[in-house]
Amino acid sequence: MRILIYALNGDDKLGVGLAAINASLGCALVHAFFEMIFVYLEAISCKTTVIHYMIVCFNARFGWIPFVNFFSSLAGFDEKSSANPENLNYEAMKSGLCGVKFQMKFKFSNSSASVLINSLSNLRNEKDPKKRMNLSIGESINEVDFPIIMDLMRISNNRINLDVSEVDIKGMVNRSKVTLDEIKSP
Repeated sequence: MRILIYALNGDDKLGVGLAAINASLGCALVHAFFEMIFVYLEAISCKTTVIHYMIVCFNARFGWIPFVNFFSSLAGFDEKSSANPENLNYEAMKSGLCGVKFQMKFKFSNSSASVLINSLSNLRNEKDPKKRMNLSIGESINEVDFPIIMDLMRISNNRINLDVSEVDIKGMVNRSKVTLDEIKSP
């Protein structure tokens, strides 16, 4: 800002001309425009509002996972949402703008999978599977340790319809070297 004041007053103490300042401001505006387009596309992909997603981004996405706003007892059992349960899919987070398709990728870590588990624990039990949300998780969770996947499956029971058919369970078991006795124990 001080450089702009100097340039407007005709002072050239810093060796930066008004043309360079205008070019820099122009580039910053173009960057902001494209950044807002990506924030919009990512917000739509995550089924959240642009304002909410902007706040998440300002917080550097710490402790955030896509669709977390759906995993509260209020969202999970609202009369409107239980009549038409959401279909949430971590492998199909897509949006588009002007005919251009955009797919957001998300990879779970052990800590982000734990956030998912804690968030799902907020949902009440629902005996009727037709009233539960459908949650599909595929290769985005393949890097998570097997015991965490087991916790996810346990907490999901009667809360959501969890589809892990695309998860490489065998690879997770081999990587974590869990024994069959450990898997069977509660």
